[in-house]
Amino acid sequence: MRVVVPAFLMSSACLVAQVPQGPKNRLELGFEERVRMEDWDNIQDHRDATADYRTHYRFRTRGWALWRPVSNLEFSLGLVNEVRKITRPDLAQNYRELLVESLSVAWKPSAAWDFKVGRQNVTRGEGFILMDGTPADGSRTMFFDGAIAGWRAGDHLLEMMVFRNQRTDWHLGALNESGIPVERPKLGEANESLGGFYYTGQVRKATRLEGYLMRMDRTADPRFPVKGQPDRHFTLAGGRWVEEFGRGLSLTTEAALERGRVEERPGVLASQDLKAWGGYTRLRQTFDMAWKPSVAAGLIGLSGDDPRTPQVEGWDPVFGRFPKWSDLYVYSLVPEAEVAMWSNLRMTELEVKAQPLKWLGLRAAWYHMGAFQAQSQKGANFGRGTGRGDLALVRADLTVAPSWKAHLLYEHLKAGSFYANHDGGHFLRAEVAYTFQKGF
Repeated sequence: MRVVVPAFLMSSACLVAQVPQGPKNRLELGFEERVRMEDWDNIQDHRDATADYRTHYRFRTRGWALWRPVSNLEFSLGLVNEVRKITRPDLAQNYRELLVESLSVAWKPSAAWDFKVGRQNVTRGEGFILMDGTPADGSRTMFFDGAIAGWRAGDHLLEMMVFRNQRTDWHLGALNESGIPVERPKLGEANESLGGFYYTGQVRKATRLEGYLMRMDRTADPRFPVKGQPDRHFTLAGGRWVEEFGRGLSLTTEAALERGRVEERPGVLASQDLKAWGGYTRLRQTFDMAWKPSVAAGLIGLSGDDPRTPQVEGWDPVFGRFPKWSDLYVYSLVPEAEVAMWSNLRMTELEVKAQPLKWLGLRAAWYHMGAFQAQSQKGANFGRGTGRGDLALVRADLTVAPSWKAHLLYEHLKAGSFYANHDGGHFLRAEVAYTFQKGF
């Protein structure tokens, strides 16, 4: 089965299950300006002797409009630009292109049915398999091109989804595109299609279930066989369970299996079966106190490929390629495959959160990381062991006013035996964002 979406299917910023119903002939305009500074070192080769210290700035500008001509029909249009400046090393790159971030129509013909067609942001659960449709351009965009049809019965929602994302914006193109290839960020490394079903249900007051059965196709990676992946087609089946036990104690578990085929490339690669698995579980205790403190412990496992077997066992993160566990480590994964290509990973997670002030949220986390398979065959960066190392992070989120938000994030990695070098690496980010939104 190949998933194909015509080029006229474009997007939005809402989910199909959230098609608004309200006053007709309403127009909503929005604007956001986000400024980020990021600074890192030793997060790919883990070696002090290499001059790979980096500092850069990102200035992302977004504008959008939502128009509701009648109470159950909504049109959306959004534009985005992100200017980037790398100061260390000093590179003359500015990234000036303007993209259509959303362009969609959402229709709710009855209480049971929702439809949304176009370019839209889509997130389900914690984003384990469905979050970022454009992983290669960082945090600039995360949209999907496609359609969702949803059917609701009480507390149960069944959605049929079809998406087709290209490695470049073939569907809509970019405005003010630079003539310098390096200043035209890719949306992905390959052409990617996803189609299938997603169920969400509140089966009882304390129990929420999600389940999915989908088909993924990843094709036409122009970098293969040097850096990219061969064409692959697989079926994904999985589910998520959230249980509230009372007194602030909750358990979240998600697991999935992948079965499919990696295609033959004559003279380069024989066809192979794909058999992979992935999942996580987390127990959280929230305390009924003024600071709203919580502690959590979890386990994460994503299968790795064993080079001694004829099949491919490495977990494919589908559209879950974003910093769901670490902003630092998405770049550490690049020498293995690509940015945020989460795979071959086992982690123990400990987390503490609190809100000591109304405008201040704090989070600290520690991950003890390992791999199921060593990667010594992949180059000089890798050792012979399976210990990825220890990662610690602290984050402060500030809400200065309803329109002003900021955060500060610091992460530190001490690499283990999985790597050839073990010098400490860091990632630092400071961000300020202003958002304006008004309805007419």
